[in-house]
Amino acid sequence: MPLEVLLIVGIAAFCVGITGTVMANHFITIMIAEINRKRKEGELESSYGFHLGKLLRIFDEYQRYYPTGKAYTHARMAMAAQLGGFVVAGMCLLSMHG
Repeated sequence: MPLEVLLIVGIAAFCVGITGTVMANHFITIMIAEINRKRKEGELESSYGFHLGKLLRIFDEYQRYYPTGKAYTHARMAMAAQLGGFVVAGMCLLSMHG
C-alpha cells in the first residue's frame, strides 16, 4: 500500500482512537455522577484515578442502579472505537516501517 494512503488511514484511525478515549471518559464520568447520587455523602466515588478494578466496579454498580441506563452501552462503544482506532493506527505505523 502506498505510504500516503497508510499515513492518511493511520492519522484518521488515531483520531478515532482519541475521540473514543474522550467519549469513554465522558460517559464514565456521567456514570460516576449518577452512582454518587445514590450513595451517602461519605461513600462517594471519586472522578479521579482510573484503573481496571475501579472501572469494573463502576460498570457493575451503574448496571445495578440503572439496569436500562444508556451510559454503560455508550461507554463500551466508545472504548471499542478507542481500541479499534489505536490498533489500526499501530498497524499503519508498523506497515510504514516494515
